[in-house]
Amino acid sequence: MACAVLVIAGVGVGVLLGHLGSFLDERPRDASSGADPAIAIPAAADPEAQPKDSGGEAPAGDESQVAVTVDAEPVDAGPRDAEPVDASSTGGAGNEASLDGAEAAVRSVVIDAMKDFPGLVPDPLGAYPARDEALRVQFRMFIDFLDRPPTRAELRNAADLTHEELWRSLRWRSATDLSVLLPSDIFRKFLDREPTSDEAEFVSQAPYEAIEQLSLWLTATRQYRSSAYRRDRDLRQLAKSLIVDFHDAIPSVVDHLNALEDAVLALPDLADVTRVLVASAPAQAAPEGEITERDVADEVFRFLQRLPDETELARLTQEVREHPARLHWLRMTLAREELYWRY
Repeated sequence: MACAVLVIAGVGVGVLLGHLGSFLDERPRDASSGADPAIAIPAAADPEAQPKDSGGEAPAGDESQVAVTVDAEPVDAGPRDAEPVDASSTGGAGNEASLDGAEAAVRSVVIDAMKDFPGLVPDPLGAYPARDEALRVQFRMFIDFLDRPPTRAELRNAADLTHEELWRSLRWRSATDLSVLLPSDIFRKFLDREPTSDEAEFVSQAPYEAIEQLSLWLTATRQYRSSAYRRDRDLRQLAKSLIVDFHDAIPSVVDHLNALEDAVLALPDLADVTRVLVASAPAQAAPEGEITERDVADEVFRFLQRLPDETELARLTQEVREHPARLHWLRMTLAREELYWRY
């Protein structure tokens, strides 16, 4: 068992990574200008400049350093321990034909009660009309229900699910027991606001079965689906997100990653959490076969919650194809963007 010593030294984080230099700033890049910043893989990202072990002692006399030590086995490259997400994991697909009699009856009652809920998108329970909307909702729902994004395997498994199927696959594993929350609490959790007077009146007249499934309908509103709607990740969500996005594993089912999560949550600052988890991240294996534009687009969306434009995507894909190791550097670059802190 190897001992991974993770050291953060305030603005002197370059000591951790040596050749990375200023690539990891003290704070993420500011995204307040409104324009999407161009994505550039650092010049150091070539086959001869691989990330080196960042363990070891910080320079003596640096009183700002924070050390985190966990016993950890090396993380295998590539996805591991992913919980498969599919409709069958919760008793079948989210359509009436696949449910038993009682469930189908409840579903019919709920749809009849909620079909005119204010602000719903067209076909609120069906397939997503565009890929960027599908990715946006999938990432948001994983974070809202499980406090973490999907692993890459989970994202692939969720690709063909309807909205209702995705909701059914996640609600039983929710980190929060939604059944004990008031409707106003559920509004705050998913829409970050109190219900409007029209929404409150609608919910007050809905049957109990519909209130139990309120999260299904709030995640089918135009507000929740909008690219402009973003919320800050809390500290636990940020720690889990960095672990999943760099280790491609679920902290709760991998002991040493669970210990790593607990350790970084004791750090005093969000920037510290970001730096220590990025600095300790292993280089994941590149996807099997030739790296596709979809592979690269998915990586950009995972970190920035947006798809790259065609020119940007073509350039990034070409760079990563020339040297697959650059995929890891691309992830490290994206993780320092302020957009990553919001979802």
